Amino acid sequence: MKKKYLTYSGILSAIILVGLFVAVFLIKSPILFLIPVFTIDPVTEQNVDEYNFLILSGKTTLPEKTNLIAYVCPVHNVTCDNEEEIKDARGNTWITPGNDEWNSWNATINLSPLENTEYQVVFKIVEYIENYTRTIESGPVGSVQFVLGDENCTGNCIRKKQLQSSPFIRINQAGYETGHPDITGITNLAPGTILKWTIEGDSEIARGNNIEGNCMVIPGIEGINRWSVTPPEDMRPGSYPIRVINLSKEMDLRGKITPIIARNEFEFTENNRHLIPNYEKTNKTENILPVYLTIDALPEMNIGKTSMISGTTNLPSGEILFIEIIPKKAFQDYNFTINPRDSSQGGIISGISGCTHVENGTNGSNLWAFEIQTHPLQSGEYKITVSNTDLLPGTMEPIAPTASCTRFFILEGGSS
Repeated sequence: MKKKYLTYSGILSAIILVGLFVAVFLIKSPILFLIPVFTIDPVTEQNVDEYNFLILSGKTTLPEKTNLIAYVCPVHNVTCDNEEEIKDARGNTWITPGNDEWNSWNATINLSPLENTEYQVVFKIVEYIENYTRTIESGPVGSVQFVLGDENCTGNCIRKKQLQSSPFIRINQAGYETGHPDITGITNLAPGTILKWTIEGDSEIARGNNIEGNCMVIPGIEGINRWSVTPPEDMRPGSYPIRVINLSKEMDLRGKITPIIARNEFEFTENNRHLIPNYEKTNKTENILPVYLTIDALPEMNIGKTSMISGTTNLPSGEILFIEIIPKKAFQDYNFTINPRDSSQGGIISGISGCTHVENGTNGSNLWAFEIQTHPLQSGEYKITVSNTDLLPGTMEPIAPTASCTRFFILEGGSS
């Protein structure tokens, strides 16, 4: 009997040792057992950046190129597990390589359109099939809850921040696509603000013969308003410095009253001169312009900063535009993802793509705007291309655009 008791004890000890070994091995290298692990760091008010984006992070054993989607739903109204329910928001999620079979992941969720309540964020794996015309979603691989509240919220709440942006005036590059010679620009100053502009004489014109005038800010879209200046008809071709300044003083983020000034160089050519309308003509023939797209002067870009880019076009209102932001070094070590069914952007490390639509504008030009979230990007030089590229139904093969425009910018390594 004693011998049999010792045998049972040995078997039980062996089982315990094997169990401990398996547990330790699973924790150390769970990917070898094909069990995806997805951890989420605690969510606090420190996770909300200055642009009201909730920055989530954690560890996972999922491969680096896994397509992850973050769905945001109110806890008490709907469930993110139900594919038929409309989600309140969708976050951009990306995975970066780590050590010891563990990768890191990050996600950004725009809190600005969300109302104050309790939310659940659910992460799912998405697989695109049939030339990106269909998707297959996994069950939740991870989830986290947070409470969005105001100053009266108690407990573990996160709160939106009061968005502050420095006032700016920017002068666009001179272009001939629009069929008129106007010097144009953008600003976040309110519509109706009076701007004073000065076109300085070139080296052949005596100092003091500057051309001056005022213009008014007109409404734009997405908080980007517009202004324009038509050069005088008797201007000689040449290179002219131009300065634009607001007549009313604006208070900057430090509470200092200071004028907002923009400077640039304007190249006036014979082509521009021919575009200036001659109001004495009675018989005018309407010029049919080719389709065009422009990109407005770009802001300074920094990693972790959200920026709005914009432009003009003569495409009709409602037309869908495709925006692609990739490193300038062509397609070397470049990868990006796009969901063609909606207007949200998606990116993996070094690229962003997305869609926006044309909105009604003024002065014969319609407008477009697109928000860039630089969180998933690396520092370096990038190329922005805006086009009306379309996709063939069913095959999702690209159709050559009838209009496109490209600009370059440098993304700095940190927020300013």
